[in-house]
Amino acid sequence: MAGNILTRKVGPLPTWGWLAIVTGGGIAYYLYSGSGSSSALSSGTSTTSAPNAVYPINITNQIPTQAPPPVPNPKPKGPVPGPKPPIGFPPYRPPHPPRHRPPHHKKGRGSGSLIASGHYDLQKTATGHGLTEEQLEKLNPQLRSLEGTGRPIPRGTKIRLR
Repeated sequence: MAGNILTRKVGPLPTWGWLAIVTGGGIAYYLYSGSGSSSALSSGTSTTSAPNAVYPINITNQIPTQAPPPVPNPKPKGPVPGPKPPIGFPPYRPPHPPRHRPPHHKKGRGSGSLIASGHYDLQKTATGHGLTEEQLEKLNPQLRSLEGTGRPIPRGTKIRLR
């Protein structure tokens, strides 16, 4: 009975003819799809070489299955710049070191006189130089009119401190 199924006609061909066509088509697809050997691939396609071609040109319009080679990254010349500071923030500046005051500029000591700037009253001037208002008035009788008023000492007034 096995011979009877293969010899039976199905359409214009016997069953064995259809089986041979389907098997041949499957083998051809396997070889041309890239899964087969390289000799089968080169026998069915023609390639042309161009001067700068990376891949051969395939006339059957098949996409090459191999990935392109990686392109090396060129190293930059010179120093590599560091990260940029965020936009909107001022650059960091360390605080200034404390300034050294010479001994003759310290409070309560000095040349013994000063010229008023016109910004400070009698009390601030006295306490800023280590004196009381009474001591400052005793040294400067011209400032008695400003006692208790809170008005600033006029600009340019010479004030004795000793």
